[in-house]
Formats: sequence, C-alpha cells, structure tokens
Amino acid sequence: FVPIDTTGGSSYLNKIFYTGVIHRFAFQYSDSKRNQLHEEYITKDDFISEYEVSESTFSDFVNYADENDVEKNWQHILKSKDRIQNNLKALIARQLWGNEGYYPIFNQNDAIIKKAIEYMGNKDLVLNAD
Repeated sequence: FVPIDTTGGSSYLNKIFYTGVIHRFAFQYSDSKRNQLHEEYITKDDFISEYEVSESTFSDFVNYADENDVEKNWQHILKSKDRIQNNLKALIARQLWGNEGYYPIFNQNDAIIKKAIEYMGNKDLVLNAD
C-alpha cells in the first residue's frame, strides 16, 4: 500500500489545473522559446536532466495565472511551488517531445511510481510508460 501524497497540495494548485491555466502557460512558453530550447537541450534526456524552471519563469507563471483569474495566494503558491515547477517542466517537455518528454518528468516524484520501480526493478520501463 502506498498512501496518496498530498504534500504540496493546495487550492491554488487545484485551480491552476482545473482552469487549464498551467497548460496554456506551458504551451505559450514553449511555443515562444521552442527554437532556443531545442538549441540548448538537443534531446529530451538533456532537457529532463538539465532544465529547471527558473525563478523568473515561475514568477511569469504566477503573474500569468493571476491575469487569468487565478488569484495569487502566496501561502498556497509557496506550499505547492515544487509541484508547480515539476508540472511546468513536464508540460513544457510535452510540447517539445510529446509524452516521451512528459512522463519521465511527471512520474519522477510520484511515490506510487517509486514503489513500482522498487518492485519491478526497471526504472526506464516504469518512468517512460504512457
């Protein structure tokens, strides 16, 4: 049994997903920086291991969300920051490499996936499943 991880959860995190604002931001960000990102990160593996959502990009996202009716709540934003950054990275990767870029990032912090890896012993098979 692996309990559901609610660490980092907040009403802000829920709202950026159910309004779609995180998806729209990731699309617009990756679309506007597509060439730059492909030059800097030649492969999805380069992106997965090297790209980090910068403080500037995170701030741009929070402002974008606020402009799109997801009010800033810094207590909730900071509580969910790691999860928001991970999801932004995964969604940007999806725009650049499809699900092959998305799932390895999305799944890397999932307790259930980690337990499955422990039982199955094949990290690549589990992390890249879609």
